[in-house]
Amino acid sequence: MLRLIPVVLILTLLVACQGEPTEKTVPESVAVAEPHPALPLIPGDDVVTGQTIYVPAFSSIYTRDDQRTAQLAVTLSVRNVDTQRSIQVRTVNYHATDGTLVRSYIEKPQTIPPLGVLEFVVKEQDISGGSSVSFLVQWTAATTVSAPLVETVMIATSHSQGLSFTERGVVVDQL
Repeated sequence: MLRLIPVVLILTLLVACQGEPTEKTVPESVAVAEPHPALPLIPGDDVVTGQTIYVPAFSSIYTRDDQRTAQLAVTLSVRNVDTQRSIQVRTVNYHATDGTLVRSYIEKPQTIPPLGVLEFVVKEQDISGGSSVSFLVQWTAATTVSAPLVETVMIATSHSQGLSFTERGVVVDQL
């Protein structure tokens, strides 16, 4: 008799699952969204011949109050996302919290090949620009190309703790 109980339960479940599927309806008060058309890829969807890009960064951040800071290393990354054409980075200027120029990172234009990357580093101990710094990056191309991805990565580590975040550049001028 006890052996029969599992068999009966399994048969009952199988028969119960054989019913006709029911159509689910949505109440009229609920808006049903139509499928969204594909959004353009960003960056690289803009086809241009040059830009000036403002890129925010933080060389230090306040921790518990305005008296304690954590120093951050900053990496500026200029990524040529065009798969066929090179771009030229003409200027990379590092600006302080008050907007003054701290230093220029390149003396002559540097070419970034298709899918190549150019990187610049502000050392963790470098506090010359203050806490909230920025870069102005100017690039050009001989023909129209996909706009590059320009961003900063900030990182700090201490013992087993780590802190990192990114900021993306904003176009301030089309060349």
